[in-house]
Amino acid sequence: MSRTSLDAIDIADRTGAWGCMTFFASSSAASPQETPARVALVTGASQGLGLALTRELACRGWVVAMAARHEEQLLAAVAQLEQECPGARLLARRADVSVEADRAALVDAVARRWGRLDLLVHNASALGPVPLPSLLEVPFEAFEPVFRTNVLAPVRLIQLAWPLLEAAPRALVVSVTSDAALEGYPGWGVYGASKAALELVTRTFAHELAGRSVRFVAVDPGDMDTAMHRAAVPDADPSALADPRRVARKMADLAESLLDPSAPPPGPSVPLRVTLGG
Repeated sequence: MSRTSLDAIDIADRTGAWGCMTFFASSSAASPQETPARVALVTGASQGLGLALTRELACRGWVVAMAARHEEQLLAAVAQLEQECPGARLLARRADVSVEADRAALVDAVARRWGRLDLLVHNASALGPVPLPSLLEVPFEAFEPVFRTNVLAPVRLIQLAWPLLEAAPRALVVSVTSDAALEGYPGWGVYGASKAALELVTRTFAHELAGRSVRFVAVDPGDMDTAMHRAAVPDADPSALADPRRVARKMADLAESLLDPSAPPPGPSVPLRVTLGG
């Protein structure tokens, strides 16, 4: 699929740090004045779990803003979604969530088009050096980019998107975490420490904002057959790993159940960490 086959596309000013594509797979897509049933923002959406979740939500009728760092991968993902989910309504942006200008532009794009956000998924993650080094051997400077992407970016995105989350009848923030946050696996110290911090800030947001209309949950998807897992464990048996599409279905089910008006109200009494597994 070429760019010219997109029904609506706007490449933003390339002198900045980001590019933008507004894409609708059908000519009957919602106009900016129309209010969709639900709006999601998924980071790291061009591959792996992020792409699988974008597909699952779009096929269920959600409008999805998808963000990823690499434009070619993002274009390929949009082309794939057009084939697999005809009628998908997407806003695709090239954005590095570790960069403030990209984060601000991403949230502004959602604000200008829909004015609210029902689901924010912090899926974009940095693994750190590979092969995975021990903490004794890891370069100290390796911590900063991992924590900037895995911890600081989610915190800042929540701050920027808070008016949009509160504008929804009920909203959900999902932080994608890992069992590496809990177990202290050899070689996973940098990544695991960042995910432990992400879980802590997710839990803190939940307690500080208890009683508001926004719920927070950390979701551990388990070991999946993704590019990140292959980079970390290149000799892993793919048959022993979960299919990201199957995990995405579970995650979408969880999101819709927590957003259901009949669900218990948001607050610290509800589960703040969910393990999905394969």
